[in-house]
Amino acid sequence: MFEAGFDNEERAFRNAIDRINSRTDILPDIKLSYEIETPRAQDSFSASKKVCRQIKNGIAAVFGPMSQYSAEHIQSVCASLAIPHLEIRWDVDSTPIKDSNSINLYPHHTLVGKAFIDAAKFWNWDSFAILYEKSDGRWRSALKLFTE
Repeated sequence: MFEAGFDNEERAFRNAIDRINSRTDILPDIKLSYEIETPRAQDSFSASKKVCRQIKNGIAAVFGPMSQYSAEHIQSVCASLAIPHLEIRWDVDSTPIKDSNSINLYPHHTLVGKAFIDAAKFWNWDSFAILYEKSDGRWRSALKLFTE
């Protein structure tokens, strides 16, 4: 599931599936297929309807969506039906559902912060700057480790 505005992520996903299918050494005798759904962003009802249709058609796993509310709802649906759920989104507020089948491929914010700390120590840096696109506080939790 890729909401509008996530064209690069959708292209990367399609490319990854095509590359896996073109190699006989990765999944021999298996061809992966996908069905892209495009729910409205932050519309968990729309996402739910689309994933239920896919479940009815026999999907093996769900990839996405990217927005928080839709992703949390789809995670819950997948957990209740034991369907693997793959995510690639920055999620500092997430609380994993017990016995969930969800995997977020995006590094946890504490690991990102630790990577910055390790790099600064390795290169003996006293300070550095991080430039980011949005000022929505997402980096605060990752960088909180610097002040501790």
